[in-house]
Amino acid sequence: MRRLLVLIFTPFHLFSIHGPAAAEVIINEIAYHPITDSSAEEYVEIYNTGPNPVDLSGWTLRGAGYTFPASTTILSSSYRVIAKDPNALAVFFPDLANLLGPYPGLLQ
Repeated sequence: MRRLLVLIFTPFHLFSIHGPAAAEVIINEIAYHPITDSSAEEYVEIYNTGPNPVDLSGWTLRGAGYTFPASTTILSSSYRVIAKDPNALAVFFPDLANLLGPYPGLLQ
């Protein structure tokens, strides 16, 4: 059981978010094995569990090699998606809002 827990939590440690108020922003979903064989459809979805908007400016998504640009925020009870290739992901999910990216790393 201990080994299973390590395997479950390892991806979240490798792709953790670092910045102020990090406890309110969680990684909600990681798509590291996309629908097609292309890594262009990889993404990480984050969620703000807190009651206030959070400024993500300068935060980093380690592993993916992504730094959030200046003036990037996530509203209370809202999602943001960071995509390897935002244009490729938008083809599969045309209604997806709050799309960020690209990032140079891989979610392997």
